[in-house]
Amino acid sequence: MFVVFLDAGGDAAVTAFAILGKGFITVAYSSIYVVTTDTYPTCIRAAALGLGTSVARAGSMASSFVGGILVRIVADVVRAHLH
Repeated sequence: MFVVFLDAGGDAAVTAFAILGKGFITVAYSSIYVVTTDTYPTCIRAAALGLGTSVARAGSMASSFVGGILVRIVADVVRAHLH
């Protein structure tokens, strides 16, 4: 989110924000995993983890297609506004 406010030469800042964001994501996932092991029984936890993994894999497969479509849509909008 803060990357938008950086200048074009701010490669080090972009890298720092990316690493910081990845660190926060890792901490959040680890915290949620620890809380769910204490809260839910094993059969429910295993089913939810399996469902979550399946959805995550389907999302990662679909992301390349959705990204390609969005690139074409944005390019068409930019071309329409430039002419």
